Amino acid sequence: MHDSMRSMVVLVCLVGACAFDDPELETGTSQQASTTVTRIKVNGRFADVQLDEGDSTNGFLTASKDQIANTTGLDFGYAEPHPTDPDIAVILQGAGQIPNGSFSVNGQAAALHVTTAFPISRCEVNQITGESVCGAGAAIRFDLSWVNNHFDETQEQTRSRRVFGTVTTRFEGEFKLRSAIVGGTWTGHTGDNMTGDLLQTMNTTITREITMEASP
Repeated sequence: MHDSMRSMVVLVCLVGACAFDDPELETGTSQQASTTVTRIKVNGRFADVQLDEGDSTNGFLTASKDQIANTTGLDFGYAEPHPTDPDIAVILQGAGQIPNGSFSVNGQAAALHVTTAFPISRCEVNQITGESVCGAGAAIRFDLSWVNNHFDETQEQTRSRRVFGTVTTRFEGEFKLRSAIVGGTWTGHTGDNMTGDLLQTMNTTITREITMEASP
């Protein structure tokens, strides 16, 4: 896995439970009352970023295009401090389709301007006791821009799993990657010089599977 993707996993581990391995990609759908499974197919270009606002907020985001189905997908998860209790971390997560016009991407740059319309999960996690309380979160606005920094270009095939709070993301596919610098805002936060990537699938459709539990 590319170094920036792996560092994203390490950063997430600082906030909550984290696991990383190399399993087979699941193809079935589990129908459980407490579980939501979102499969985002990508055929074409996509972009990711390590959301980072200094020591206070960190996480990940991926926006993608499917040129075959003519759809655009978004998935993200990040942790932020509780406004009044320093022992509690607030984890916000979501995945789903967004309007096609809200995300543009090519080999040199990308831009995301969207307010989420799909369900958002908000969990308050006590970092001392491990107890958590989860519920529906408010819509989140993203205004982010990627610029190719010409530092790294890689072609690779990978299979991965990332656990962030109540969300497990599985990814498998072959793609070309160009490193990027990302800046912008998301509701209540501002990031400058964040680490990101501009990516393109290698003439195939790849799948990101996001499984969201109601509680950890």
